[in-house]
Amino acid sequence: MQIKNTIIIPTFNRTKELLLTIPQLIKYLDRECELIVIDQTNDGSLENYVNEFKKMLTGVNCRYYHSQTPSVPLAWNTAAKMAKGDLLIFIDDDIDLDFNLVSKHIGYYEHNQDIKGVAGSYYTDNVKWIPSSDKNTATTLAGVNMSFRKNNFLNTGGLSSMKKPFAPIDWELAESFYRREGRLLVGEDCCVFHRAPADGGCANQSTRGTQWYYGTYHNHILWMLIRPFPYSVKRLPRHFYWLYKYCIPPFVLLRTWEFWKKSVFASIRDAFKTYQLDGRTRKSVALSEGEITLLFETKCNYCR
Repeated sequence: MQIKNTIIIPTFNRTKELLLTIPQLIKYLDRECELIVIDQTNDGSLENYVNEFKKMLTGVNCRYYHSQTPSVPLAWNTAAKMAKGDLLIFIDDDIDLDFNLVSKHIGYYEHNQDIKGVAGSYYTDNVKWIPSSDKNTATTLAGVNMSFRKNNFLNTGGLSSMKKPFAPIDWELAESFYRREGRLLVGEDCCVFHRAPADGGCANQSTRGTQWYYGTYHNHILWMLIRPFPYSVKRLPRHFYWLYKYCIPPFVLLRTWEFWKKSVFASIRDAFKTYQLDGRTRKSVALSEGEITLLFETKCNYCR
């Protein structure tokens, strides 16, 4: 049977989190689904769990890869190009599910052929995050839970080549996708729980330090530079609002020279360097299948 839907999970140094997430997901996979995991773990823990993952995924369509380079954009773009499905569903390695997330995403596209992508929601610590919207179109995304038609995602160029941490990579994708491909639906009723542990991943808000702010400011400045006109003007106020709301450090860090030197001044300098190196345009990169290692592959042996 033809693969129609591809679920993509990037993971980095979160072996134990992935062990919790996969069993919740595979309950909802059928012969028309495949799972692609791009594991970028480099802390030595993966080799102890490979056989456990393989056993856990027996009976479903799965390709489990390892990449040496820890990069969410690289993982997403690489998996999207290798995907066999026409629909791509991206989720994090640290979510909990109490409903059929796969069927929920598929349903959006079946009911509206104009939908090119769905920005799902999530909640954590009893706080629900719903994508921002403008005229019923999502203007933000969260890599925790989102989906796209494969052709439209690839036409956008995939995820931009920005630095860790994550912010604001997925929001930049939302803007670029809408500008090039069309409507992004807000999936308010498609909500997962995001455990968001402090370790591994892309460095979340609980582990903020000078490096977190450096990467975030670098990405925001680069985003400003690569925006085409008239978006470079129209989106600037909202852009600064996001910086003010989410990216101002606590006073104890703000008053240190280290913060200004390593986070602010270094990010401005390096963002302009990246802009020049990327040819002053939005750039995205993916690995070829030969540049990553296939740890194992499993096949579906049942039909629902």
